Amino acid sequence: MVTAANGFVGIGNTTPQFPLDINGPAATAPFRASIAGTEVMRIDSSGNLGVGTNSPNSVNGGFSKLVIYNGNISIASGSNLSNGLNIFTNGQTTNNITLSQGWATTNDNIGYLYNRANADFVFATNNTERMRITAAGNIQVASGSGITFNSNPGGLTQSTLNDYEVGTYTPTVSSSGGTIGSYTCAGYYTKVGRMVHAGFQVVITSVGTATGIVAIGLPFAVSSSTSYGSCAVGREIQTTGYTFTGYVTTGVTSMPIITYNNGSTIGPNYTMVGGIAYMASA
Repeated sequence: MVTAANGFVGIGNTTPQFPLDINGPAATAPFRASIAGTEVMRIDSSGNLGVGTNSPNSVNGGFSKLVIYNGNISIASGSNLSNGLNIFTNGQTTNNITLSQGWATTNDNIGYLYNRANADFVFATNNTERMRITAAGNIQVASGSGITFNSNPGGLTQSTLNDYEVGTYTPTVSSSGGTIGSYTCAGYYTKVGRMVHAGFQVVITSVGTATGIVAIGLPFAVSSSTSYGSCAVGREIQTTGYTFTGYVTTGVTSMPIITYNNGSTIGPNYTMVGGIAYMASA
C-alpha cells in the first residue's frame, strides 16, 4: 500500500490517481470486499459487480453488469414521485421509466409505474409483445391473444375475452332463382369473441332474371355447431314498406330474407335495411 504526497492511497498501485486506487495483481484477479471473513461484494475481471454472489458473470448469461443476489434493492424517497427507481436507456436524460411507492402523504402505500414519455407501454413474454397501453391510455391485446378470467369472483365462470373487431364489409347478394341484374350494398359489424352483430343495406337497382327470395352474405361464417341468436329483422323502406326477417343455419355464409308473410324480397328499387346477431364459427 502506498500513500502519495497528495494523500491518494494506492493498493497494488505505486502511483495512485484517485483518493483510493486499487489495482489487482493479475488481469483475472477480482476485487473482493469481506466482512468478518465472509465475502459480501466482488468486482470481477470483466467489471461485473456482484453483491451477495462471487460469480456475477454467471447470472443472466454474463450480460448483467450489476447483480444483487438473494437481496432487495431499496431506494428511499420523499413524497416526490420522481424520486423512485428511475431507468434511463438509449441516451435519454428525461422521459424515463419510474417505479415508486407513494406520491403524497395520503397515498404513501400506492405503487406507481410510470412511462414519463408520450409513448406506449409494452408488455411481452417469450420475447414477443402480448399487450400494450398506448400513450392515449387504451389497452391493446396482441392479435390471437386474449384476457382470461381464471378465478370465480362473484359467481363468474372462466371466460376469455378476445378477438374484438369492428369493421365494414361488402355483402354478397344472390337470389334463390335466376340472377339479380345489379345492386348496391354496404355492411358493418362488431365481433367480440365469436359473437357477431352485423348490419346491412341492400338496394336492388335491376331485378334481371332473379326470382324468389334474396340471400345476403354475412361477414363471418355461422358456427358449424350452433346458430344461437340467429335472428334478423329489418324493413324494405323504399317501395313496399314490408317488414322482413332472416334466418341462418349452422355453417352457412349467407342469410335468406323473406317478408313477414313469406313473400318475395325481390323487386325493382327494393331497399332492405336490417341487422342480425349470431355465433360465428371462429
